[in-house]
Amino acid sequence: NVAASVPTPRRAADGADVAGEIKAQFVRAADAVRALAPILEVGRRSYHPRSSVYHVSSRMVSVIALPHSGYGGSDLLDVGGGEKVVGARNLSLTLQKLYIWEKKLYDEVKAEEKMRLLLAKNSKRLKFLDQKGAEAPKIDATRNLVRKLSTKIRIAVRVIAKVSKKINRVRDEELWPQVNTLIQGFVKMWQDKLNCYHIQCQAISEAKNLDSIISGGTSRDLAMELELELIKWIVNFSSWVNEQRSFIKALNGWLALCLNYQQEETADGVPPYSPGRVGAPLVFVICNSWSQAMDRISEKEVITSMQALVSSVRSLWEKQNVEQTEQLIAIREREKWNKILERKTLEINKEADTLNRKLALVPGRQSLLPTAQTYQVHFLEANSVQVSLKRVLEALESYSSNSLRALDETLRHAEEERLSRERAKVS
Repeated sequence: NVAASVPTPRRAADGADVAGEIKAQFVRAADAVRALAPILEVGRRSYHPRSSVYHVSSRMVSVIALPHSGYGGSDLLDVGGGEKVVGARNLSLTLQKLYIWEKKLYDEVKAEEKMRLLLAKNSKRLKFLDQKGAEAPKIDATRNLVRKLSTKIRIAVRVIAKVSKKINRVRDEELWPQVNTLIQGFVKMWQDKLNCYHIQCQAISEAKNLDSIISGGTSRDLAMELELELIKWIVNFSSWVNEQRSFIKALNGWLALCLNYQQEETADGVPPYSPGRVGAPLVFVICNSWSQAMDRISEKEVITSMQALVSSVRSLWEKQNVEQTEQLIAIREREKWNKILERKTLEINKEADTLNRKLALVPGRQSLLPTAQTYQVHFLEANSVQVSLKRVLEALESYSSNSLRALDETLRHAEEERLSRERAKVS
């Protein structure tokens, strides 16, 4: 519940207490992500077939909180092999299974189509030979071929039906509960993170002279390191959000292609795509609801506030007596990560365009995945570090609240649909 009560922090006596409280809550926020480990694929190099839904699901980045120690990303939710990847373990295996069965179905259908063409060709030839009065061996050979093809086609049709039922069973009995469990895990995570950010916002609102403590106690090396790690944080956060969005868009798009959905013109125009309206299985309903929820949530405010915080930290260490050589090293490192941010944005936009092209046939959707937010690498006019940090925490609290509310609504919508169908069966 979004309105659930959150712990009230003790009143901060001084800036050191505030800093300790903020750090402790960042640790809790990171732990909230790690709590997803039982249902998330952590440390496993995922299967990479070409299909977009499986590709993006294996790279759903989960880097959304500062680490346990220091300022940077070394303690973030890192996955083995240098990847920062999550995706439901069972869900990943189920998607692999669906991919394999769908590939088999595709191959069977293509083979059956070829046999039908060959059957039509030889049936026509048999008719021609009969009319022409051809030699008996030729007619018999062609007739036998027609019979064999007819038998093979009947067998192929049964195989296709069997594979289709298998796909439906995996989708409804495995994919549906796993997606539901994944969303519930995210709900718990966002609730915990919302509590953390709420406490941090209260703590920093009570702080006094935090900037003087920071500027007086922070060495130039730590200030430069902090700026760099904050830039990495922006890269990781934006990647994580876009991987989530790409994953559910791809999954929802694939499911939509499984429906024989016919658009209907009404007096109000073409209604939006609604799997619940046509009685599609619950996994269609929850994925479409989740996809729409991701459309309503924007991370722009978080990114902008993070950029402003970077500017404030940069201003802090630039005001100090930093040696020219150290400045050059720090600037080079900063530019390197700015380029990474630019490259990530281009990659995200490219993937969004590719995904839209692949899923262009989804009914009722002109664009499945909006072009990713382009995060500018130039930063805003610097405010005090305390003011900038407060805005970041407020933006994170708002984003967490919006995400939690959207996912709660998604689960509630799916549950209402399930109960409605159960009542319809009884009546």
